[in-house]
Amino acid sequence: MNDHADQQTNITVRLPAGPLRRVHDYWAAGVADGLLPGRQDLRPEDLTDILGHLFLIDAPEAGRYRYRLIGTRVAEWSGGDATGRYLDDPVCGESRFRFIDLVHGVVETHRPMATLGEPAIFGGSAFLFDRLMLPLAADGRNVDMILGVADMKPGPTGGGRRSLSA
Repeated sequence: MNDHADQQTNITVRLPAGPLRRVHDYWAAGVADGLLPGRQDLRPEDLTDILGHLFLIDAPEAGRYRYRLIGTRVAEWSGGDATGRYLDDPVCGESRFRFIDLVHGVVETHRPMATLGEPAIFGGSAFLFDRLMLPLAADGRNVDMILGVADMKPGPTGGGRRSLSA
């Protein structure tokens, strides 16, 4: 097993069944010979039943992250489609700076990160989300994109946040 796959053991055990686990397993299958999968390795037709839960974030070397794609479910939950917007744009919600820190952590460590029961505020309303962000690298080494998956959780907001990183 390679370094990136070895790092996934702990996070996988703690991911709930459903979209997060499914996307993680799909991503992990693309990790080969110590190299990260890239956007070119993703086949949307392999994930058609959960495409609405997915998002892609461009991670340029300059570090200003931009939504490349927002799935329809994520757009519904967040109150609008932020495709093409930078993550620091106010339309991306009041929790955007904490989210940017998480994205930056994935880029810097080359490791997945998940948050379970994370409160996110959109339009003044709080929601609980489970989120998983996975590093992608066109060259297998330098993270240039994040594959993300989100699942909104029912229940009261303000529940305990748990961050999981490999």
